[in-house]
Amino acid sequence: MRRRFKSLSSKQMATIELTPLIDMVFIILIFFIVTTSFVRETGIDVKRPESSLTKSISGSFVLISIADTGSVFVGDQLIDAQDHHMIAQALQGQGSQHIVIEADRSVPLHLFTTVQDACYRAGAERVDLATEAK
Repeated sequence: MRRRFKSLSSKQMATIELTPLIDMVFIILIFFIVTTSFVRETGIDVKRPESSLTKSISGSFVLISIADTGSVFVGDQLIDAQDHHMIAQALQGQGSQHIVIEADRSVPLHLFTTVQDACYRAGAERVDLATEAK
C-alpha cells in the first residue's frame, strides 16, 4: 500500500486553532472571579492592635471603624458612639448579625466598650475586634 501525501501549496498555510485556548482563559477568569472574596474597608486609616491569636473570618459582617480621633464610622458614615439605631440599620441592610470593630490601637477602652455595647443593643449576636498578626 502506498500512501500519498499532499504537500501544502503556498496558498494553504497550517493554522493553530485559538478557540480552545480562549475558552480555557475564560473558564480560569470565571473561576477567579467566583472564588475571590471582597472585603469592604472604610476610608479611614486605622492602626490595628497586634495579636498572636489573629484568625481570618468569612461570611458577611458589618464593619465599624473607630479612628484615633475618636470618630466612629459604620462604612463611610460618621455616627455617634452610642447610636445603636444606625448600627441596627446597617445590620438589617447587610442581613447579618455579625459585627467587626476595627479600632485604632490608641483608642481608649471606654470608647471601645461604648461602641461594643451599642452593637449588642442593636441586635448583634457576635462582635469581634479586628487585629493585626504579630
